[in-house]
Amino acid sequence: MSGEWERKVKEELRELRDLWEEYKERVLGPAIREARSRGTEEDLDVAVGLEDYSYTVRSLFIEVEEELEVEARARERGDEFNAVIAAQRAAEALEMLRIYARGWREELQRGEAHG
Repeated sequence: MSGEWERKVKEELRELRDLWEEYKERVLGPAIREARSRGTEEDLDVAVGLEDYSYTVRSLFIEVEEELEVEARARERGDEFNAVIAAQRAAEALEMLRIYARGWREELQRGEAHG
């Protein structure tokens, strides 16, 4: 189970990362730059919030990757308990990325419809 599951997760992670990079480039980055350029306190708060969001997403990608490594090492040692815990953590972080990705897709499609 582990090898096939890990391969599928890594493939999905690559697809999500590609989508994230496109979203960052076309939507998030410009929104941050625009908010910062206006320079009001409220706009700066918006920019900081968007930057925090970006940090959260990057952290989720890192968490999935790290937990996959922990899971693989635990399985190699025959430590099923910790392998299962790591797999669950990876799956939870991946699920958060999937949820966020729905919004990225919607924003990108909206931009294409208006562009």
